[in-house]
Amino acid sequence: SLPPAEIAAAVRAAARAAGADPAAVHEAPTIAAGIEHAVAGVGADGLVLVTGSLYVVSEARAHLGINRR
Repeated sequence: SLPPAEIAAAVRAAARAAGADPAAVHEAPTIAAGIEHAVAGVGADGLVLVTGSLYVVSEARAHLGINRR
């Protein structure tokens, strides 16, 4: 897997190419920290989408207290 800094750089480049603000890209040291940053930034009516490998999604679900049923 790529280091977070490399992933963030690629996402910033894609944001620039799409005409979006690359400053909106945030690099976090852990999945949990990234989720907390995203949740804090969207407000009460906001939405956070977590994508990635099954490992990433599993860790995100555990952090958010979402159990598979």
